[in-house]
Amino acid sequence: MVDFDVHFVSTPWRSNHNSARLKYEWVEKYFGDARLLTLTHDKSLISGMALIDDRPGLSGPWQHIEYPQPWNDRRHPTWNDGLARHVRILLLGY
Repeated sequence: MVDFDVHFVSTPWRSNHNSARLKYEWVEKYFGDARLLTLTHDKSLISGMALIDDRPGLSGPWQHIEYPQPWNDRRHPTWNDGLARHVRILLLGY
């Protein structure tokens, strides 16, 4: 198995004052450590091997793996429908 660290990068919604807190709570609930989350409005500032994101057209020092969400592609599940489980299996092996 390849040894690497998994971190989450997200952009909080400016129109929702609870957005940042809810994102930290989600990471804590599904991955056990809210410190794995970095919030930023410019994801290109974050270094890494890959970025899995629903926003099309991102570029940065990582490979962009686009994961469509219901608001941009109705054929794919949402995070709550299983992407968290798939990421955990894919990246962490469990």
